[in-house]
Amino acid sequence: MNSLIKINIVAIIFAISFSAEMNADCTNPLVITDVTNPPVITEPTCIKFDESITEIPDSIYSKSDYPERGGKNITGVIGENVVNIGAYAFEYNQITELSLSNIETIERSAFSFNQITELSMPNVESIGDDAFYGNFFITELSLPNVIDIGRDAFSVNTITKLYLPKVKFIDDNAFKNDPYFSILGFKNKIIELTLPNVEIIKEAAFYDTETLELTLPNVRFIDRMAFAYCPLKAVTLGTDFTIPKLIKADSTELGPFYAVKTEEADLVLGEFVLPERDGNKWNGYTWKSITILGITENSIATHLTISPNPTYSDAIISFCLLEGCDITFEICDVLGNILYTISNFYNAGEHNETLNTSDLPSGNYLCRMLAKNKQIANEKFAVVR
Repeated sequence: MNSLIKINIVAIIFAISFSAEMNADCTNPLVITDVTNPPVITEPTCIKFDESITEIPDSIYSKSDYPERGGKNITGVIGENVVNIGAYAFEYNQITELSLSNIETIERSAFSFNQITELSMPNVESIGDDAFYGNFFITELSLPNVIDIGRDAFSVNTITKLYLPKVKFIDDNAFKNDPYFSILGFKNKIIELTLPNVEIIKEAAFYDTETLELTLPNVRFIDRMAFAYCPLKAVTLGTDFTIPKLIKADSTELGPFYAVKTEEADLVLGEFVLPERDGNKWNGYTWKSITILGITENSIATHLTISPNPTYSDAIISFCLLEGCDITFEICDVLGNILYTISNFYNAGEHNETLNTSDLPSGNYLCRMLAKNKQIANEKFAVVR
């Protein structure tokens, strides 16, 4: 049997077992005072981190990494002074309740495969890859200060309401629906989607989320398949919107709105190549009209991002060029002083460049991207030690 199918079968069994939801009783939580040597949890327990604890280390109660600690038995987590939760910290537990009012960063897979139903974190700014993957029961998401959302962060849930007023970057598959779980009813259904400040939406981010109305006034870049199989009826995009030029008319991956399930819908798109087969029909669906938005003629780069952000070590500068050229990155402090530069020739297409932060103290910085002696993009980032 194909290994991917095996993995999905196991995950589906896991999901079904979750349907008998366990409620957390956090009226008398177990207080954790030492995160380097946490107590073993032998029965369903709500835990509370002592007020002196601000950082939760990687895999502290991961069922995969530390099964001997009783990972899978955590039902609730309280940590009013916690600002960062490490990777895999609580994966594969039974958490239904979270109280993390001052949390700022949630790293990779920190709460994947749990039973959280509502998520409200007023101060969180960064959500890592797979952070809440496979929680199945998250229906409402309120993250008023989040800036970036990682890959697969909220995939395999049942989200119907989103409040993300400040988010700027949404990575691959962030809210994507998985067909294996969709048939069981675990499916994000985000009918109306308004993201007032989002600038970049990566590949398949909202794949098959049943979105009808889409408002992205400040979006600059939408990657392929981002809204594939959504029954869109109204789409409003900003005038700086671009689409990767890697799209080809005979490709099966036709940009962010591939196989939009709608008939006679008015779509406002950016630079988009429709297949030539059967006129303007594709997969049995009809595009009533396409409006091409104005795109800056001299634009060289479609996007610039830095991840992770904030970073604790080296980071990755990701960018896409529409033509090959010499590029210089200037790393500046908050006063505009240039600390060091990176200069190279890059061909057209997607690129990743290492950003060395070993000599940078904690603080805020700016990465300026220059081509042909002009700044074409910039991105703020933070270093945390």
